Amino acid sequence: MKNSKITAEADQISKLYIKADQATKREMEKIFDMENIFNPKHMVLSFEDACRESGVDPSAKPSVDSLPPRFQRSVLNYYKLLVITEALNDPQGPKFAPDCQEEWWCIKAADDGKDNEVRLYVDNELTCPCTSHARTYSISPFEAQLSFNDKETAEYALETFKPLYMELLTNQEPEE
Repeated sequence: MKNSKITAEADQISKLYIKADQATKREMEKIFDMENIFNPKHMVLSFEDACRESGVDPSAKPSVDSLPPRFQRSVLNYYKLLVITEALNDPQGPKFAPDCQEEWWCIKAADDGKDNEVRLYVDNELTCPCTSHARTYSISPFEAQLSFNDKETAEYALETFKPLYMELLTNQEPEE
């Protein structure tokens, strides 16, 4: 196996590095140029991590007691996703043109109608508020605030925080 080469995306290596124990991290640092590979966004693995990155107190959540119980979970999840999105985006956030021509990425839900299962996906098709497509559910009112600068960040957010997105978009608890 001399001269064997393994190909990996920098993003994959960065994600592995974050989850590795200290000994593995030291070995990875010997093999890879982690300064150029490491993506600090991959340190955001939880709502608490996002709060630390954004300078938000994780215990200071909005009061939802006055809302009907069926809305409380969604409001709290929306708040959490706002903080997470801010932590993952560049400080200035996505830039939006008034005519919706800029490229930005958001997480949407779709139901293909075949198995009554809602799927989340990352898309940059712009859906202006108050529009929807048959069998596709858009988070149009949320898109601007829960959008990402690039596809990779949106995919990372979906992969890492999928249960929160599912709860927000479907108003249902995630399956275990």
